Amino acid sequence: MSDPLADAPQWLAFLNANTSTHAAHDNFGRRQLKLALADQFWKLSKEQRNALPATTAGDPLADMPDPFDFPDAKTSVVVKCKGIVLRTDFTNDEAWSSVRAAIEATERDGWKALSDDVDGDDGEESSGSSDGEGEGDNDDEMEVDAETAANTAANAEPSTSTAESEPDTRALIFLSDPRFDGLSNIAALRLLNDVRITRSIERPLSHSGKSPAPHRLIARDGLREVYMGPQLWIYDAKSNTDRTVRLVERAGAMYGTATADSWRAKADHIWELQINMDAGMGIDFGGRDNWTAAERARNLQETET
Repeated sequence: MSDPLADAPQWLAFLNANTSTHAAHDNFGRRQLKLALADQFWKLSKEQRNALPATTAGDPLADMPDPFDFPDAKTSVVVKCKGIVLRTDFTNDEAWSSVRAAIEATERDGWKALSDDVDGDDGEESSGSSDGEGEGDNDDEMEVDAETAANTAANAEPSTSTAESEPDTRALIFLSDPRFDGLSNIAALRLLNDVRITRSIERPLSHSGKSPAPHRLIARDGLREVYMGPQLWIYDAKSNTDRTVRLVERAGAMYGTATADSWRAKADHIWELQINMDAGMGIDFGGRDNWTAAERARNLQETET
């Protein structure tokens, strides 16, 4: 069975044919360059995309550095890739500190339970759930240049969960920077993940409802735009009062969902969800259509070209 998140042949052909003409932009990181190419790709007609010459080459930008690459993203002994808890509201430092402390406490307790289990003890993992409602709060857009982005990646808030001399047992990176105030789901994905264009999810025969309008984040001409990289957990204004965050979908897993959709997840359960999702478990919140409608509308609007 083919990988549903594999690069579409048309996208790989376009990347390989056009990357060299854009590589002269020295101020572009990998993600920004890919986004510029993706915008051009979507401006082509279906016929133009299908007429692109076939190629067996892979992603020509795979080894290009990006200012938002985190050197310790894949150093954990717990997960293959750490998730990022991204703060996008700066009106309540006390609430942020409290939520972060709670997340780190569950991370420490969870690692202890895993360690005890490996050692043959009777450690227990904490169980969790998440709710599925919420709203976005700020429609401001954010542009970040390469130099300041590099500073942000280099100075991501360290976790207090482990000492430097011990194995890296963290599953999460905490990122707090006022420049990210009000950042949308899709804007966060574009900063911290890599764009990829894949085949869209086919409509199931059992689906009797109305199909969503064509859009690059859902489906257009049999293709869709997805993002690959760290799982994002977005702390926003709502988080200050209900201690939930936005769990951001990097690639819709079910027909009708959209890239950058989000659900509200309780902060106390982030660590367990991160562990399970990193291990390949799908989180669909019971398959209900409880993604946040306001966030989807915002994502779709920001992505229109």
